[in-house]
Amino acid sequence: MNKKPAYSLIFAFIMMTVIMVIATTTIQDTRNKIQIFGNLEATSQARLAAESAAELGIVALKEADGYTAESEEEAFCLEYNTSSDCQSEAVYTIYPYATENDEDGNGYYIPIPNTGNAGTSEDCSILNEHVTIDHACNWNKLTTGNSVTIPMYYDDGTGTLSYPGSLGLTGWYLKLRTPCENGSLSDDCDGGDRYEFLSDSDDATTDDPLIAYWQLDYELSDGTISSLFPNQETLYVDPIYYRYGDNNEIDEYTINQGLSSDFIALEADTSTNNGDPYDTTTESTIVDLYLTIKIIGSLVDDAGSAIPYLEWQVEWNATTPIIAPTSMIVGEGYYESGGDTYYHPYSISYSSIGNVTSVYTLSN
Repeated sequence: MNKKPAYSLIFAFIMMTVIMVIATTTIQDTRNKIQIFGNLEATSQARLAAESAAELGIVALKEADGYTAESEEEAFCLEYNTSSDCQSEAVYTIYPYATENDEDGNGYYIPIPNTGNAGTSEDCSILNEHVTIDHACNWNKLTTGNSVTIPMYYDDGTGTLSYPGSLGLTGWYLKLRTPCENGSLSDDCDGGDRYEFLSDSDDATTDDPLIAYWQLDYELSDGTISSLFPNQETLYVDPIYYRYGDNNEIDEYTINQGLSSDFIALEADTSTNNGDPYDTTTESTIVDLYLTIKIIGSLVDDAGSAIPYLEWQVEWNATTPIIAPTSMIVGEGYYESGGDTYYHPYSISYSSIGNVTSVYTLSN
């Protein structure tokens, strides 16, 4: 009996099975790839919506003269088909002010939480969970030769500015510290130490090297423009003159002392003898006010190694927060596809400082 036809049928069946398996696999792979590309497209659309919303926030700030602007609960909505639903939509939120200190409820502080550049972009984001106030993500860098200018007023969003005298201010504090030697961002440097200056003094009356200075630049309602350099007096101690008391220059001793306590380099409130900064800040006729800090000395530690930068933070004890030097805008994008909602957040920073008062320095 000739069995070849049976073999041919079996072979043909096997081949058809193989082809069907391959076809099924190919179809499944194609479906998987389509799904992957669909997910990528939807994610990309959500990202573009978020970025567009953040840019709209920037435009809103520019139109508000660089101070504050209202957040938008619906920056835009792109409808599709005949439905009233949005296939692509976005919102933006603006964070322009110093933020309340949630740890002890004692006023406000800047920079805005989790946005400090003393940390890294991978660790510090306004989208992250809150970290403790002394974490590096809540401090900004100050490098040699650079300065930072902080607006000391409140804007209600209408262009009407309110100054410290009407904001319930009881005190403000400039904090300066060195970074962790081991590069840690945590409060306690993960068991390590912060850089420490080689200070030869046992108190604040000796002639320690100067590291930084601060000043208040302001304008009064009568048009007077001035800068505050408090307590320029000297004390004669044979054979040289020493600076004493609080003044606009911050030396190694002051920063070293702060490393073991609260990092305060300047305390301006009614409980201290340093009345000039507080009194000037709360002057009722002020119509423009900025605090400037700048490094003016060499950043070298007690072992002769370079200190890469200082970190700064400002605490503000008042009933109303001041404007942060940099506003944060968070855009949130949404995209509907295949019954799923894709979400992407995007944050961007924008300078809150418009035309600041010229900064004048004084050597003495």
